[in-house]
Amino acid sequence: MAAKFGFSEGYWWQFLIALSERFAACPVYIGPFSDGPPDVLVDWKIIFAADGKKLGIVGRDMIATDKTWLQGAQGNLEKFVGEAQLERAALVTRLAHSASGALGTPAFPLVVSDQPQTAARTAFELLTE
Repeated sequence: MAAKFGFSEGYWWQFLIALSERFAACPVYIGPFSDGPPDVLVDWKIIFAADGKKLGIVGRDMIATDKTWLQGAQGNLEKFVGEAQLERAALVTRLAHSASGALGTPAFPLVVSDQPQTAARTAFELLTE
């Protein structure tokens, strides 16, 4: 499994380790994920527990930032929060682009960073504030 996440130099492995260090705990759940073509992470759910609350992450290698895509992502994140009974969740991605040129503003916690340490710090702050 570690090899799928890029052990030891890969983005998602470094992100997971950095986030675990911030929570000072291992995740309580690491879900299966889907690879899109070619080897693009499209959906990976992680749950941490902190102060009696369950907090979630959805990881994706890339997202679109147009309004329609962001609305769909918000719906998916809300579904994850409800089904997993989370206090809150954030979408974390390495890359964001807009095919239409129309940039939307997300109404949910979103972290865009190609630096795994920065992404982990920002996600932790968004989830625990």
